[in-house]
Amino acid sequence: MFSIGYWKSLSPLTRNMALFALFNIIGINLCLQVLSPGAYAETVFAPIIHSFLERETSQDSWEVMNIAFSYLHSSHDKTVYSEIFFNNKIKFQYPLSSLFPFILLDWTIPESEWRYALKIINYIAVAFNVLLVSKIFNLVLIKTSNRKNLPHSRVDALTRDFIVICLSLSFYPIVRAVQLGQIQVCLNCLFALVTWLLLKKVERLAGALTAIMALIKPQYLIIYIWSFIRKKYQFFVWFSIVFTSGLLTSFMVFGSENNIDYLKVLSFISRHGESFKNNHSINGLVNRLIFNGKNLQWEDHAFAPFNSIVYISTLASSLILISIALMPISPKRSEGGTIDFLIIALSSTMASPIAWEHHYGILLPIYAAILPLSLMESTFSRTNILLLALTYVFCSNYFNVTDLLANIPILNIFQSYLFIAAFVLLLYLYRLRSLLLPTQRL
Repeated sequence: MFSIGYWKSLSPLTRNMALFALFNIIGINLCLQVLSPGAYAETVFAPIIHSFLERETSQDSWEVMNIAFSYLHSSHDKTVYSEIFFNNKIKFQYPLSSLFPFILLDWTIPESEWRYALKIINYIAVAFNVLLVSKIFNLVLIKTSNRKNLPHSRVDALTRDFIVICLSLSFYPIVRAVQLGQIQVCLNCLFALVTWLLLKKVERLAGALTAIMALIKPQYLIIYIWSFIRKKYQFFVWFSIVFTSGLLTSFMVFGSENNIDYLKVLSFISRHGESFKNNHSINGLVNRLIFNGKNLQWEDHAFAPFNSIVYISTLASSLILISIALMPISPKRSEGGTIDFLIIALSSTMASPIAWEHHYGILLPIYAAILPLSLMESTFSRTNILLLALTYVFCSNYFNVTDLLANIPILNIFQSYLFIAAFVLLLYLYRLRSLLLPTQRL
């Protein structure tokens, strides 16, 4: 009786979210485990268990960054990228400004404790990310002023927050980043924080934090260009200050030759990319489509062979995605608002030659922001909400079963299910932006 009364006390939105969470987290993954052949039955549960229930996690990007940092502090006669990336074939693909955290670690704790410290940093970042996603969802819900979707009681609100936590901690790109030991865990958290700050109209700090993201991953410089075109001058100025300061510091600490040599790495990556199944970009899709490189086998020390078709497809698609996102839009619509920001952020990720699964961790705050907007009577129908839910299913889960299609021409395009779902979500964002009036701008 208590459970029935509790269920009836919840708002319709909370009940629907609970049913969807059960379907997405339990139903989908149980079906995948039961129906998939043994070798292809891995689901999102595997990285969840590895990330949060086992003592040791991997040190993917943190490890190669540590190698680069150690090399720079040793006697050497070659630039860090010439030696590590090109000669030793170690995939250190970040600018040297990404190594600032290691300077702090070097100043504060013994090197033997770095691995544990980085693991704790990632756990803190995940916790903060989940908190921010919940705050984003509730903030937008309040801003939409749709009273029927607001929590009916304190219990209702707590239940809804618990559901958001469950959905967040089962979101595959998020837990995959933790499992790998990726700096992307911190970037995903920073992106959620920037989104929340923009919703709160704190543009200066949002610009400064986005600059920190760009100092780690240069693809976010596209957001810098966007902020100028959209006349978000406070965001633009503080981005300029922080990014310029970080770049100058990197030149002073690591030397101009080491920093400039990074341009060769960017050029190499843009010409090759990755064929491995977890690269959810046009580059990865086309590489696999024409069987250029290894699809199912991760290569620690090699990239996909250069192919002119892949290169042209990557370059053309990147230009199209970014150009459309930067195009001026009607001043009668929500130009320069948070939805516009989410569009350029997602476009910059999808336009990259290499977009691993964990890079799509930025989708979690995007979903948190657009679900309440989609529930407004003036925006989307129930069919559109179902489409949004479908994209979430494919973005939040791991469909290892698609590896069965790896060697089948044309059909192996479905290995890019995350990219396809993200593309549909991008179109959804464009549609949502076109429907919002200036008075509904976030």
